[in-house]
Amino acid sequence: MITELVILGAVTGVIKYSSKDRKLSDHELMLGYKNLGVLRKPIIVNMKNTPHLMVCGLSGNGKTKMIEFAIKDKKCVLLNCFKEDFKNVDAKRIIGNDKILAYLKGLLNSMKLRDQKSKPFYVVIDEMLVLCIDKEITKAIQDILAIGRHHSIFLIGISQIGTKEAVKFKDMLNARVCFRQVEESSYRTILGYSPENTQLKKREFYYYSNEVGKGKTYTIN
Repeated sequence: MITELVILGAVTGVIKYSSKDRKLSDHELMLGYKNLGVLRKPIIVNMKNTPHLMVCGLSGNGKTKMIEFAIKDKKCVLLNCFKEDFKNVDAKRIIGNDKILAYLKGLLNSMKLRDQKSKPFYVVIDEMLVLCIDKEITKAIQDILAIGRHHSIFLIGISQIGTKEAVKFKDMLNARVCFRQVEESSYRTILGYSPENTQLKKREFYYYSNEVGKGKTYTIN
């Protein structure tokens, strides 16, 4: 069981996580925590059980910091991610549609060299909806979503909205997170269920994986 050291809360509301019992596996991503009275329980998704992750929400509500925290010790690549973001992540960055498409095609071609026993590799795509205007990039992303789990390659897509019209392959992302949205219907579209309260504060989110619930992000420091 994972425990945490809680540095509260009373003045700043800041909670920092420290694992005492075990480290997360390479397939596990920690997204934040949920309140259980005076206790805080870490929210963890396992890519073996719910492969690929979609994170949606309005700008400035915590999407980037959540993923930075989740992948900072993972093997990954950052696509369409600018230098001012993910500062605590040591990974290759690729920007520009042509370069991103070339990388995705190369990754697909190299998958035959990997199997499920390979160390998990994460493909983080920021502003995914912008990239998906390009039909070739969309096709490459769909192919990774379809077969990536069999080769221990998992995609993390970040966007401001996640409607069916905007991301037609949304159902292939089996773990989903929703920060604050403008339209109430957006929560249902992204999560597959309608939360009771849609007035989320900064760093608060709803999630869907092998369970559903509400949480808040840890600090990145």
